Amino acid sequence: MRITVELIQRSYQALNALNEREICLRGMRIVAIENLGATHDQFEVIDLTNNEIVKLEDSALLRALTTLLLSNNEISKISANFGKNMPRLENLILTGNKIKDLEQIANLSNCKNLKRLSLLNNFVTSLPNYRLFTIAKIPSLTALDFQKIKQKEREIAEKMYGEEEDLIDVIEKRKKIDESKMQKKTVDLPYYLKAQEESLNFTT
Repeated sequence: MRITVELIQRSYQALNALNEREICLRGMRIVAIENLGATHDQFEVIDLTNNEIVKLEDSALLRALTTLLLSNNEISKISANFGKNMPRLENLILTGNKIKDLEQIANLSNCKNLKRLSLLNNFVTSLPNYRLFTIAKIPSLTALDFQKIKQKEREIAEKMYGEEEDLIDVIEKRKKIDESKMQKKTVDLPYYLKAQEESLNFTT
């Protein structure tokens, strides 16, 4: 199903406990968010939980939107342009999706005012240093996966994934280290890979 003006008009709308205008679009088999402009920017909170969305894409300008609820969808990709037209977005809940790699998280860096992000129950959270990488790439965050970000975490994240390091380099280094860990299960690492692993100091 697509998001249309008709769908918006017949969906549940209310003021929530925080006096925010909220619309509930739960469980409607919606497959994409590119037509959120059909809301006419009337809502601070849009609830798209339990749908079939596979990608976070750019949308129409939504100046009012502060909270986007997307738990239990099929999201595996995040567009590099996502968030540019949501200047007030502070809360993004992506619990229970299919995000697998750090590159997708880096694409959230356009969400300049994002404060709270949840990626619980996504494969990406099992990757080494996922939390530090996310903190570095989205410096506006105050809480990740419902845990407050500590100043010490910020300092470590900046050292490991500072702006001076290219994203592709980070990902390639991470892949090499993951591959080297797999080799350790059966044979000793070649000396050059072992030296690389020690010098990078990426292990958790």
